[in-house]
Amino acid sequence: PVLLDGLESLTQLDLGGDRLLLAIGSRHLAGAMARSNAAAHYARILDNPTSLQLALSAGLPDGHLACLRPGDGRLEQALCRHWRITTVLCRESGGRTEQLWRQVSQELGLRLLLLRRPEPETPGLPMAKLLQQLGHPWEGIQPR
Repeated sequence: PVLLDGLESLTQLDLGGDRLLLAIGSRHLAGAMARSNAAAHYARILDNPTSLQLALSAGLPDGHLACLRPGDGRLEQALCRHWRITTVLCRESGGRTEQLWRQVSQELGLRLLLLRRPEPETPGLPMAKLLQQLGHPWEGIQPR
């Protein structure tokens, strides 16, 4: 798989002849499509009205959308074959969905692009600095 730091990285990839399946969440479809030069875009979205509205507002035609929950890979493989997908974009989640797309991509010989998981933001000071400023909670306590 190719790891991407964010959707902005799509602008640096040559996807000109690709049929790109976006499995990244409906909120990010418009951003991905704006940055991708793929020949055609398709999306697997969750089966709810908000996801459908976001996908349609991103410019995806009805025939390029599949509204379904992640399954065991059989429906995803069938979609990829039906749409003649060449590349899949999904999130690096470390979870079941990422594993599903890894499996489907490997079995069908598709290029897999993974959006790198963002570093978690920790509000406030890192623990070491916080303890340095406040002192360790056990300092000054005498054992009995």
